[in-house]
Amino acid sequence: MSQARGREIRTVCCFGVGLIGGGWAAHFLRAGLRVRAYDQRPEARQQLYDQVRHAWPTLEKLGLAKNASPDRLSFTTNLDEAIDGVDFVQESAIEDEALKIRLLADLDARLAPEIIVASSSAGFLADSLRRDCQSGGRILVGHPFNPPYLVPLVEVVGGEGGDPVQVARAVEFYRSVGSHPIVLRKEIPGYIANRIQNAVFKEILYLLESGVASVAEIDDAITYGPAIRWAVNGPSRIFYLGASDAARYDTFVDSLADALEQGHIAPDAFRITRALRGRYIEDVAASVGGKSRQELERVRDDGVVRVRHALSGPGRTGSGV
Repeated sequence: MSQARGREIRTVCCFGVGLIGGGWAAHFLRAGLRVRAYDQRPEARQQLYDQVRHAWPTLEKLGLAKNASPDRLSFTTNLDEAIDGVDFVQESAIEDEALKIRLLADLDARLAPEIIVASSSAGFLADSLRRDCQSGGRILVGHPFNPPYLVPLVEVVGGEGGDPVQVARAVEFYRSVGSHPIVLRKEIPGYIANRIQNAVFKEILYLLESGVASVAEIDDAITYGPAIRWAVNGPSRIFYLGASDAARYDTFVDSLADALEQGHIAPDAFRITRALRGRYIEDVAASVGGKSRQELERVRDDGVVRVRHALSGPGRTGSGV
């Protein structure tokens, strides 16, 4: 398993075990690690164990490490007990910047300075999150996608104040447990993938408001169109194949840029009103068709597992998963 400045990472503390924290716990268990889960809510224990139990069939399909077992999971509401002897901390508290700053400063004061503390923040700057920490260079962002055990991307953000050695160790660790880490070269709110997701979401709402299609039809347009190609090699490498030959690629890029200029995206003046949000929520509920969350999760999990297995086969280009 990965080394953090010579310290082998065998035990991880999952600080906060909501939807993301519980997903991290399942992911680390799949990798054969010991997981100490901490949450101040006693009722979170049962929620966590139910989440891991629900995820385990998917973890088995993805492939378990030699020592992988739900029995390697423990839960406590005592923070000192949770972090005693751990080698890595994954913080997944609610998305409240002021709260995260306080929690990370508290963890920083309690932990040895070589222990990496990675925040699952979905958009805050690492330099802001570590501002009250004495050993702030080891406070990083390790932003996953939901659920972390299923979607391999982790956006690692060190910022100007991040320790490059600890950033490299975090990348090594995430890669060793089956994640696909990407290091941001420069900090930006929302990081990479969420900004792209948000741009797509804005376009979905614009198409809905304009009466072009329903939410279900828009989802199908993405699922059965660009998403299939993007899953294989990412939009830019797929765009490269849009030209009949390499010599004409610059002309193809010009055509894409021209489409933006001609208004083939939601205009800057488009505003997401409260009424539109309500309409969107109603349309999504209609597209779900009364299926339970567990039914939807099983469809999602089985589909992503098949895609991941397909992408791990021979003949892949790019960076893979």
